[in-house]
This record gives sequence, structure tokens and C-alpha cells, in this order.
Amino acid sequence: MATRLKVGGNAPAGDIQALKVCLDELGDHAAANGLPLAATLIGAAARAIADEILERKVQERVSYKHEATRFNA
Repeated sequence: MATRLKVGGNAPAGDIQALKVCLDELGDHAAANGLPLAATLIGAAARAIADEILERKVQERVSYKHEATRFNA
């Protein structure tokens, strides 16, 4: 039975990270069992989620910089 990793509590970012971890493990399992198409498709989904995580981090940084600039004026 799989267990859910506690990554970031109940925050949506934590859920996204947990989903990426699960997809990575599933992709590894598919590759180990000789299912290259499944491993490729799962890997593509994991990379798309990694891109989403990166995009959210960049948006957070831009938001923080904007707030800091506004309060320093």
C-alpha cells in the first residue's frame, strides 16, 4: 500500500510536489517492468508538473519583489 508523503502540509504546492513524487516512482516502476511507453508518458507528466512547480516559485519571487518595492518607496 502506498503512503502519501507529507510535503508542505495541506497547501496546494505540497499536493503538487506529492503528485510529482508519486509520478516519479510510478515511472521508475514502469521502466523497471519493461513498459517504456508508460514510463515515457508518466515521465512527461512528471516533467510538466515540475515545470508548474518552477513557474509557481518564480511567480512567488516576483510577487515578493513587487511587494518589497512597494513598501520601500
